[in-house]
Order: sequence, then structure tokens, then C-alpha cells
Amino acid sequence: MRVYAICLCTISISLFGCGGKSTSEGDQPQITTLAEIQSVPSLQSSNEDDSTNEASDQLVEDGCVIQGVAVSTVASQLECEALIALYDSLDGQNWNNTYTNWNTATDPCDWDRVTCNDIGVKALSLYDYQLSGDIPPEIGDLTNLQFINFSINSITGLIPPELSKLNNLQHLFLNKNQLSGVIPVGLEQLVKLQDLSLFENQLSGTVPMELKSLSELNNLRLADNNLSGVIPSELGDLNKLKILTLSGNQLSGSVPESLGKLTRLEALWLHHNQLTGQIPESLSNLQDLGSVLLHSNQLSGDVTWLTTLTDTVEFINLSSNGCFSTGDLTLAAWLDENTSGWDSGC
Repeated sequence: MRVYAICLCTISISLFGCGGKSTSEGDQPQITTLAEIQSVPSLQSSNEDDSTNEASDQLVEDGCVIQGVAVSTVASQLECEALIALYDSLDGQNWNNTYTNWNTATDPCDWDRVTCNDIGVKALSLYDYQLSGDIPPEIGDLTNLQFINFSINSITGLIPPELSKLNNLQHLFLNKNQLSGVIPVGLEQLVKLQDLSLFENQLSGTVPMELKSLSELNNLRLADNNLSGVIPSELGDLNKLKILTLSGNQLSGSVPESLGKLTRLEALWLHHNQLTGQIPESLSNLQDLGSVLLHSNQLSGDVTWLTTLTDTVEFINLSSNGCFSTGDLTLAAWLDENTSGWDSGC
């Protein structure tokens, strides 16, 4: 039997490792102090020597300045400043890791849970790290990022719209925090995004129809927030989607027929909302569907079409709804076995 539990920490570790280091641990960071540069006599006068200026510029070009020290690193000065802004804004002094070496005069690519490639900062895996405070707008300056995992922390405030500048981002995990406000317009610009996990926050507003532009999206997890309005029919355009969780919100209206176009979908969780009407027969097209949770809504109607899914669906819950019915006795027996109380509303 397939398991559809969502374990984000496992995902992040498998992608980039818990330590998050891409450089060799045997390599020691090369540090050049600014004090040595400033001791050059020509820098004490207003007429600076051109060759000295070029040497100083080269140091910054090949790395960045941290704590007054020029550090050799593939990270740019802008990236270093963005990382320090993250450290300051998310209460870095109280992070729950005795090994953290953030905001020290060392290569930022060797900072705990930072991963770099040959052009800059590639991943931040700060899940379960006692982050608190707001995500600063400077995060938008880390334009090489492909992976962000800030889940299981105490981050507050809004999701910064500057995230829309991260054109290389593929995985965004901000779940299990205290984020509020709406899902910002602009996330649809992250056209390489494969994972968008915002569940267990305090987000409000609607599910943006603009998310239909995320054509590479495999997983959309928005459960357990305060989202309202209808489920956008445009989500049916996400033809690579495998997991869709919108449960635990205040969504109303019907289940869109268009969700029947999500032929790769494996898990559909819409429970604990205020959905009404019939479950669309178009869902019979979802031949990879293994988990269907629609309980605790106000759904009703004939569900005979479920006969096409009994070979693939391994976990289903239709309880605490209106009146479901079927004239297929075999299906009724299967529903009795797999979702107790499916017809309790009749």
C-alpha cells in the first residue's frame, strides 16, 4: 500500500544533504584582511594609486567582505549581504544549532546548511532551525537559488514578493511557520518551480488562479491555512501535478471539473472545507490516484463513477458529507470497507 505522508525534511535532506556543504571540507577559506590593504600608504591619501585600487577591486570581485574581512568565495558581494540580512532578520543569534557559523569571516559556502555551486549560492536548508522574524526582501538577491527550505520554524510576517525574482528556484518549502497575509502575486513567475509547500501557516485570501503558469509544478501544498473562495478551475492546467492538498481551509463552491485533467495526480486532499455539490465524474480519469480525502465538506450525489478507481485508490475518505449513493453493490461494499460512514448523510 502506498504511503502519502508528506515528509519535507526527508525531501530536503535527499536533495541537498543536511549539512548543505558543496565545497570540500578539507579546503580552508582564504582570508585577506582589509587592514592589510588599508595599511598601504597610497590609501591614506586622496590620490590613490591605480594599481592598488585594482588589487582591492579584485578582492571584492572574487569574493565579498564580511565583518570587515575580504573573504574568497564564489558568492558575490550581493549574495553575502543577502545571507547576512537573513541572519539578522531571522534572529540568527538564537538559532538552535551550536555548530552554526553564519555571519563569520569565512566562506559563506561553508556556512551551515548553505550549498553553493560554481556560480553562487544554490540552496538554503534551514528547516527546524529556530528561525523567527520576517523573511527580508534581500532574499530576492539570491538569484542563483534553486532550493529553499525554511519549514518547521517560527517565521512571521508576509511571504516577500521579492521571491518572484528567483527565476532558478525549483523547490520552495515555507510550511509549518506563522506566515500571514495572502499568497503573493508574482510567484507564478517562478516557472521552474516543482514544489510549492505553504501548508500549516496563517495565510488568507484566495488560491491565486495565476498559479496555473507553474507548468513544472509537481506538488502544491496549501493545506491548513485560512484560505477562502473557490478552488480555481485553472489548477487543472498543471498537468505535471502529483500532489494537491488544499484541506483545512475555508474553501467553498464545487470541486472543479478541470481537476480531471490532472492525469498524473496521486494525492487529492480537499477535506475540512465548505465544498458543496457533486464530486465531478471527471476524476475517474485520474488513474494514478492513490489517496482521495474529501471528508468533512457538504458534498453529495452519485459516486458510481468511483468503480474506475477501485484498483488504484488505496486510501479514501468521504465521511461527514451530504448523501452519497450508488446502485453498484460491489462499489458500495468497497466503500463500506475503505471509507466508513461514506453514506451517513443519507
